[in-house]
Amino acid sequence: MHYYSKLVHSIVNNLTMKDKKASGNHLSRKGHVAVYVGKGKKRYELPVKYLSHPTIQELMVQSQHGDLEPKIEGPIVLACGTQFFDRLLLSFKEHHRS
Repeated sequence: MHYYSKLVHSIVNNLTMKDKKASGNHLSRKGHVAVYVGKGKKRYELPVKYLSHPTIQELMVQSQHGDLEPKIEGPIVLACGTQFFDRLLLSFKEHHRS
């Protein structure tokens, strides 16, 4: 679990630095990060708090292609399809409502 914590911390720090440098319509809303999902790399704005969810962390690890360094350079691309990700987000929203 320590690996996942380092990964999430590294990602949040990296994204914070990039948001300060970014311009135009690539900025995410405050408290959100952009992630790209599926073959077509559909863009989602994910609340930062979701990065600590075990399923999201596992998708990020799978997207690292076996790289053991907890860092992401460039956009976050998750290793799953958009239908799976849509269902996952729906379950997060339903869980946070209750």
